[in-house]
Amino acid sequence: MKLTRFEDRWAEAVMGAIFPGSAESGLGDIRAMDVRGFLHQLIRSVPFQAAFGLRAAVWLVALAPLFVLGRFATIVGLTVADRERVLASLVVSKSY
Repeated sequence: MKLTRFEDRWAEAVMGAIFPGSAESGLGDIRAMDVRGFLHQLIRSVPFQAAFGLRAAVWLVALAPLFVLGRFATIVGLTVADRERVLASLVVSKSY
């Protein structure tokens, strides 16, 4: 199993919203690392169910703006602040 290009972009946007870095703490944005390479290697090395679960999680978060913000957009099409709002809503939601 392998992520498609658009799934790669979605996953990278999500990871950037989760780990944006902090200039005052000296932490860089995770997107400066090889997020796509890591995810590709991870998916190749874990059992099918885990790879499928990761892919499902990427899809769920990528399409969440439609349900959380009521906007027809994916996570990539949002501002950084809106990405963080979507993720914060998902974290506290019992449904997700």
